[in-house]
Formats: sequence, C-alpha cells, structure tokens
Amino acid sequence: MSKIPTCSLSLFIIGLWGVTFPALKLELRFMAPLPLATWRVLPAGVILCSWSLVRRDRPPTRLWLTAFVSALLNVIMLMLYGSQIAASAYLSPGITVGLLYLQPVLVTIFAWFWLKEPLSVTKLTGISIGF
Repeated sequence: MSKIPTCSLSLFIIGLWGVTFPALKLELRFMAPLPLATWRVLPAGVILCSWSLVRRDRPPTRLWLTAFVSALLNVIMLMLYGSQIAASAYLSPGITVGLLYLQPVLVTIFAWFWLKEPLSVTKLTGISIGF
C-alpha cells in the first residue's frame, strides 16, 4: 500500500476548505445562520458522543463542562462559528475569509500592544506565514 504524500493531502484539505465558504453562501439561501451553524456541527458532536459511549469511556465531568460552555458560546450564542456564518450571509466569501483569518494577526498585535507580550522572530515569522 503506497502512502499519500503529505503535500498532496495538504493541498486536498486546503482545496476542500477553500470551497466551504462559497458553499456556505449557497446554504444560506435556504436556512438562517444560527440553525445552519447548529446543523453543521451537530453531526460531529453526535458521532463523537456515540463513539465515546460505544467505547464505554467514562465521561470526564470537567471536559464535558468545558465542551458544553464552548458549544454554548461558539455556536449557540454566535460568538465564533455562528458569527462567521452570519457574516457570510452579508459579505462575499472572500471578504469573510479574509476577516476570519486576520484574527490571529490582530490577537498577536493586540497582545503585544496592550499586554506587552514580547514578539520574538519566531512569532513574527509564524504570524507572517499564517497571514
């Protein structure tokens, strides 16, 4: 069995990810942003919970609480994922992606400015490559 080169897999994932925002724009014709955000992540949550039950894993209470709070803030209350879908309803896919992936750059700049976090060459290089 031959191995698929990492570069090929990376290009496939990048291509797949690049198609999601135009597809999201099409999906928004048929559904409001909040239900769409919920229905896009709900299957993954159900699969993960089912897998955990099949493996008979004991649910770690603190992890489940963290996951619940994260889901509440990120999806249900439109903080991250829901906001990105809501933005897609009003902006073009290209502008939405640009704003979304500018976030790590802005967080780094704000941390340097307000929190006086040092910016090393490694951090600057990483943020430049990421941008």
